[in-house]
Amino acid sequence: MAECISTGRLLGGREVLPVLPENPLQWVEVIRHGISSASLVSLSSALHLSQAELAAVLGISYRTLVRRKREEMLNSEESAKVIRLARIIERAEDVFDSLDKAIDWLKTQNASLGE
Repeated sequence: MAECISTGRLLGGREVLPVLPENPLQWVEVIRHGISSASLVSLSSALHLSQAELAAVLGISYRTLVRRKREEMLNSEESAKVIRLARIIERAEDVFDSLDKAIDWLKTQNASLGE
């Protein structure tokens, strides 16, 4: 079984996160402080999404993401959304044993969910 990419690595690793949390309580602390907007670049690259597509997936306006990139930090609500998406990707990759397969599955419409 291949090693899955961790949530922290999806977000840019130590270059973006000063500390890579090891448990949920540490992630809560990271969210409270906000994460670097550089995590958006790392996540969109890993998911093969444009910034506009990433904004849509996160439910954050594209203009807000552009502004946050200039400010270099996401607020706690935005940070929570970004981390939640990275955790979903990590879990999907664990199930499919491949990041590419996980991304393909997540991008595929699901008729049973009304999509």
